[in-house]
Amino acid sequence: MKPKLKFIAAAVQCSPVFLDVKKTIDKIESLVKEAHKNKAELIAFPEAIIPTYPYWIWTDSPFKWEKEFGKTFFENSLELDSTHTKRLCKIAKSYKSYLIIGVSEKTGGTLYNSQLFISEKGNLDGIHRKLIPTFAERSVWGRGDGSTLNTYKTKFGVIGGLICGEHHMPLARYALLLEGEEIHISSFPGFSFKRAILPYIGDIAVRNHAIEGQVFVINSTSYLSQGLLDQMFDTDVQKSFFEKKSGGFSSIINPFGSYVSGPLRDKEGILYGEINKDEIYSAKRYIDVTGHYSRPDVLRLHLNKSQQKNLYTG
Repeated sequence: MKPKLKFIAAAVQCSPVFLDVKKTIDKIESLVKEAHKNKAELIAFPEAIIPTYPYWIWTDSPFKWEKEFGKTFFENSLELDSTHTKRLCKIAKSYKSYLIIGVSEKTGGTLYNSQLFISEKGNLDGIHRKLIPTFAERSVWGRGDGSTLNTYKTKFGVIGGLICGEHHMPLARYALLLEGEEIHISSFPGFSFKRAILPYIGDIAVRNHAIEGQVFVINSTSYLSQGLLDQMFDTDVQKSFFEKKSGGFSSIINPFGSYVSGPLRDKEGILYGEINKDEIYSAKRYIDVTGHYSRPDVLRLHLNKSQQKNLYTG
């Protein structure tokens, strides 16, 4: 397969249909249709857009939110072998688009914060499970392992991805670069605490990865709308944790750390940008962190790619 040198990518910034997997997939299809009309072939969606990023975990105790949202959140999370996943694969095939979609993945009684990589032929190329859910997220999602820290060879080049706080794990980022990553998909929720600068931290992190790795970054974040806030929270005290126009810093970034498109803030929308992979090779002539700008005789990475199982049989 000879990768395409130039193509149009899209970073979707949107809200889900609150805790409704079917209606959220309906919305995803309409957005893929729109992006396809604008000639996008690689389309990225935010973290846990299916069924909704659980913003409530940052404001209340696990006992309170489990009672209010736990069962519905679990039931609307996505099983890989399900009609919902098959429908997402059908959407990718129908619109000849490579899709990367953030989901809450359900396996048995455990949930994972995952990215789905779905080819334009409608095949599920693989998943990435967040290696370590961030702080309060650990009350919702289990931990991934090295078996899903992968890149995928596609007609667009080598694609990899990480979720939100994983961009502060330099060894995880380096592992993807060592596997030849050229196009990086970053997925984030859409919130900004009033007492923090999270959108700016995330923006800095993904631009840093573009520069360090000499890769394109397609950065897709959610948008936390007033409607979602009203559905999740009953009191002004709870809502006061978040900005009234909350979150959103989607962008497309080139290997020199410059914006190809965006950032998009405080509203829903789709960003488009041309990926010209000649820029990767231009950047690598200066610094190639997996090649001439590395010192494996001094520093090297050990990556455990084995799937962690409870039962091994000989």
